[in-house]
Amino acid sequence: MANIVLIETGEDKARPNPINRGNAAPPFALENLAGYLKTFEDAKPDEQRNSVRIIVQEQLKKEEIPNYDGEDIRISSEVISEMIQTMEDPVIVGIRAVSPLFIDALDVARKVKEARPGAKVVIGGYHASSAVELEEGTFTTLLYKSRKYNQWENDLKAKHPGIQLVDCFVAGEGEQVLKELVDIWTEPENIGKTNSEVLSDVPGVTFRDIDTNKEVVNPDLFRLGEIKEGRKFYDASIYRKITIPIRDKEGKVASLREI
Repeated sequence: MANIVLIETGEDKARPNPINRGNAAPPFALENLAGYLKTFEDAKPDEQRNSVRIIVQEQLKKEEIPNYDGEDIRISSEVISEMIQTMEDPVIVGIRAVSPLFIDALDVARKVKEARPGAKVVIGGYHASSAVELEEGTFTTLLYKSRKYNQWENDLKAKHPGIQLVDCFVAGEGEQVLKELVDIWTEPENIGKTNSEVLSDVPGVTFRDIDTNKEVVNPDLFRLGEIKEGRKFYDASIYRKITIPIRDKEGKVASLREI
């Protein structure tokens, strides 16, 4: 059973309470992804069911959290890393990033990979979609031109040869693509295979070939409107929860709680 974690990046700053749906917008995009995955997971036997969680990078005041008597919670990239460490393998992390927060998303990916080198990390959202370009009939991407990306990936490789900061990026609508990635990365026969070996036919993904260091861009974006008639649609409202850390007396993350 895999632990699937969907992360809404932010700046760790206090903002309107996301739990009170009347006063602030919830992470709708991630709720859609989680709701889509959950429809498939709920159809599986309990022992085969993957868990799906949403983490929002922000600050929460203690009075905003139901049935909670701890301190205010600041969910930084470091705290997210602590939360990830409480989970059993395999861990699949999806990070949503808009352009102004792309470096923040990379920082979350870096902290996750430092804590769990074997975790799979995928970044989607507006930035990943808008960074794909068509040049002289060939699709290219600007995603790997980030100096921070290459610096942090090289730092990781110095400790863990063969590791990648981000396993792939997703352009376009991510519901079915994410499900396909989960299916691929949880398939026992794919354990130990490189991303180049398993992601080449996945629509809308961009990744870097681990052997050649070249970018591979698959432009075949999936659109929800293309779902065939008769396909079961999902209700995003079936997954409207965020996950917070619960610490023990020593200040360590002891458990996770959905609210």
